[in-house]
Amino acid sequence: MSTQQDRVTGWLADIAHLPLVSIDEQAWLSDVWLPQFAGLAVRTVALILPLGLHNQLVLESVLADSRRYPCAEIQFFSDIPAALDWLTGSALLAEQLERQWEQAHPDSGLNCSASIPV
Repeated sequence: MSTQQDRVTGWLADIAHLPLVSIDEQAWLSDVWLPQFAGLAVRTVALILPLGLHNQLVLESVLADSRRYPCAEIQFFSDIPAALDWLTGSALLAEQLERQWEQAHPDSGLNCSASIPV
């Protein structure tokens, strides 16, 4: 992961429409991904909550496992604009990031004037 050299301190993860996470994937998240992520400089994490109950329970389990590591501040959101506003601390900067995303991904169907369906 290149976040160390880039000094990324905030992370946005939109897991709202993530396919069902299997038991093996959940174990990988807890045993492999979490220790690596904990070693990064990320200090704030904004999570767009999963829509399905199964993945919500997986998220709770992975977050419980994360207590073994120094952890970032984690906040939960139902939409990307609110998450970006919290991560950046600036509505103006959040809007600029949303526009950059829309320009880089014109076929994504994102509409940042409302909730962003991803």
